[in-house]
Amino acid sequence: MCNFGEAILEQGLEQGLEQGLKQGVFMTLVSLVKDGMLGLEEAARRVDMSKEEFMEKMEKEE
Repeated sequence: MCNFGEAILEQGLEQGLEQGLKQGVFMTLVSLVKDGMLGLEEAARRVDMSKEEFMEKMEKEE
């Protein structure tokens, strides 16, 4: 039973870390777009989103 709980905890930590890293990458790209150092289309491509999806998510993050 203890091993099962540890496996669930480990899986949760891995998922949280992965989600946090994706969010960090996204926020870095948003910053680069806002600073004019990266185009919107290129930023969207790097996170596998359409330009519209990227803009929508970027607006929600503000």
